[in-house]
Amino acid sequence: MTREEYLSALKNNITSLTEDEKAEALQYYSDYFEDANDDEKVMAELGSPEEAAKKIMENFSNALTSTKKPDTDDSANDESTSSFAYDSDKLCYTFDNINAVTLNLGACHTVIIPGNKWIIETRGINSESLECEVKNSRLVINTVKRMNLFNFFSHEHKSRIIPRILITVPCNVNLEDFKIQLGAGLLKTQELSINTKRTVINLGAGNLEMKGLNSEHTELKVGMGNLELTGDLKGRSNIDCGMGAVKLNLKDSEKNYSLDCKVGLGDVRFNNTKYSGVQTIIPDGKKENHLSINCGMGSVICKTK
Repeated sequence: MTREEYLSALKNNITSLTEDEKAEALQYYSDYFEDANDDEKVMAELGSPEEAAKKIMENFSNALTSTKKPDTDDSANDESTSSFAYDSDKLCYTFDNINAVTLNLGACHTVIIPGNKWIIETRGINSESLECEVKNSRLVINTVKRMNLFNFFSHEHKSRIIPRILITVPCNVNLEDFKIQLGAGLLKTQELSINTKRTVINLGAGNLEMKGLNSEHTELKVGMGNLELTGDLKGRSNIDCGMGAVKLNLKDSEKNYSLDCKVGLGDVRFNNTKYSGVQTIIPDGKKENHLSINCGMGSVICKTK
């Protein structure tokens, strides 16, 4: 691969950034090549264009509040404290005493990273388009009902910043439940340590990649999107997949799971065993950790340790 091909592939993988951000990133890597004067060495150091693009996206997400103004206090309710800062298209909230989370996200780019406390930072979303508050120790983030996406993508909208949310989650956090509703957006996480009694994920046509989720009961519903989840799924896990794709990377051993599935025109894979075509699989007995899968025209892949 030549330098030009590398930079072209890199550009194709950072399309959700603004034009200014893309130009900044591409100029940086172009100068990097130029200064090193050894293209093969640079590409070996940077990794594939996809890997470099992932790092760029994370860096821009982590820099959401680099220019925000000092926080001002704002009480959310009696059970939690929050601070809020506003600077042009940047918002920042901090919360304490969270034991449940509900994310209702539309066509935005969301990144979740580990940290020391709950912090929610946004870019390209104004305060009227975002619901971010704590209700009875439940953190609620909602962009679907308030964000006018038609107006955002119209020529009358002056800003070309793609709506983005950065959520910082405390390490080894324990939650009663964790609910995610994702439409056509993108949600990615770094390696987390979220322990939850119940997880519910409804994914439409978006892409969701989550690492480090430990759930005692799990419900996954995927329409046409792509879901990849890495973690430890205990108890019963219900997985419904329409025309999309689900990939589970499970920490536990295969011997600790039982499986039942209904397959239409798609396929279900459990390690080296594949079920495809119209069929129903019923186990001899259900173990404490059980996967129940309904797959229409999509694909469900489960890999254990």
